[in-house]
Amino acid sequence: MKLVIDIDGVVANTPKKMFQIYPQWDWSYNNFPEYIFNMFRDPEFYLSLEPIPSSLSFLLKWKGLIDFVFASTRPIPPDITQEWLEKHGYDSPIIYHVESMKEKYLLTAQLEAIGLIDDAPQHFAPAPFIRFIYSWPYNSQYTTDVIQLFPDGKYQSIYRIHNLKDLEDPVSKYLQLI
Repeated sequence: MKLVIDIDGVVANTPKKMFQIYPQWDWSYNNFPEYIFNMFRDPEFYLSLEPIPSSLSFLLKWKGLIDFVFASTRPIPPDITQEWLEKHGYDSPIIYHVESMKEKYLLTAQLEAIGLIDDAPQHFAPAPFIRFIYSWPYNSQYTTDVIQLFPDGKYQSIYRIHNLKDLEDPVSKYLQLI
């Protein structure tokens, strides 16, 4: 069972760092001054992020039972993300760098993953896998209703989660079924 996971805002507490650096942040990624956008290109910014503790503990608990695949649009080399994950105890991560949100969706489908966990609402277009919205104020307006029924009987679901531990019960049930 594969599960694709975004890094920033899901595993790394990027929003916390944003408020430390730019206290007037309004949860929008569209109104930053140029120095903030430049900071996003600096590997040290990413290496200095704190993990979200519940996310990290979930990943470490379920590693081996679930094939976690990390996918990110970070404008830095993937080895920086690998260094960050390993620094926080997650050894030998599988990381894909994608150039766009659309590529993250395509990757999830190509890997035949059961789902994608992301905090970016633009990732939640119809797709043949389950989407999980990692809740933050900047994505609270997006719905989590069943969207579409596919001809093969699969349904299109979006679930809102507040931390990765919210997945423990559904994952346990799913693993009992296979």
